[in-house]
Amino acid sequence: MEELFVEVAVPVALYDTFIYKIPSNLNQNDVVGRKVKVPFKSTKHYGIIIDIKTPENFKYQIKNVFSVEEKVFTEKEIKILKKLSEFYISPIGLTVDYFVPDKIREKNIKDPFLGKVFYLKKDVKLKNLTDKQLKLIDLFLESDYLSYEEIKEQGFDKKTLNSLIKKGYLEVKDGFPVLKDYSYVYQEIQTYDKPYNSLENKIYLFDEFYPEKRLNYYINLAKKLKGKGIHIILPSVELCNIYYTEFSKFFKDVYLYHDQLNVKEQWNVWKNAMEESGILIGTVSSILLPLKDLKI
Repeated sequence: MEELFVEVAVPVALYDTFIYKIPSNLNQNDVVGRKVKVPFKSTKHYGIIIDIKTPENFKYQIKNVFSVEEKVFTEKEIKILKKLSEFYISPIGLTVDYFVPDKIREKNIKDPFLGKVFYLKKDVKLKNLTDKQLKLIDLFLESDYLSYEEIKEQGFDKKTLNSLIKKGYLEVKDGFPVLKDYSYVYQEIQTYDKPYNSLENKIYLFDEFYPEKRLNYYINLAKKLKGKGIHIILPSVELCNIYYTEFSKFFKDVYLYHDQLNVKEQWNVWKNAMEESGILIGTVSSILLPLKDLKI
């Protein structure tokens, strides 16, 4: 039986890909996008198969993979990743690694602050604070609460946050608060009149200032495309949670994906979305999640 060679993207800072042999009894039509474990220098590394190679006289000995494992991307996502790598002059292995879930990277390092919300305690007397601590306090004075993600985006590190917690200025809670009751949005539901065909293969700028109206439009569009894959990308975890709650009132197959899910939850969503068409709501980290039958 003819040997089967594959091109593998390994997450290292090199612009090369690497050729390996995989078992010849595997289905050639289902190997691209799969995770493999490969010998790399003196270590075992993970990689993603990005192409099948025609047998030829290689100038070096081709090694066998240790294992061929779960499907992570379809060929469509692999093509996008190759274009991203070329456009941004980024090593293909690192480009692929940026988009895979942590389960595939085999990293299970959990930041204890992920998924936490921080509140400034009432009636606290501020004293003996550094300039950086005072700036973070000022940020809290402008908001009812701040998520860990928002605090990091403003340039504050875990050390500053920890110091305010130890001083008794901040209260830490699990999960995310309910920001607003959006039930009133549906009292005046407008129909989305544009036929789906007018949206296909085109890019539109949706100019709507009020988030309530945007949510309303998205739900009505999803009703028009019932049974099709829909991917909604939002700028924050908090907004994703709100959209997930509201969409779940109308639809069964709704998936939520963001970096504050634990490794197991992320991978379960990834697998389910590949196998079952539905509505995927996520942050930018979900952008290449291969949702089945994606239409919009």
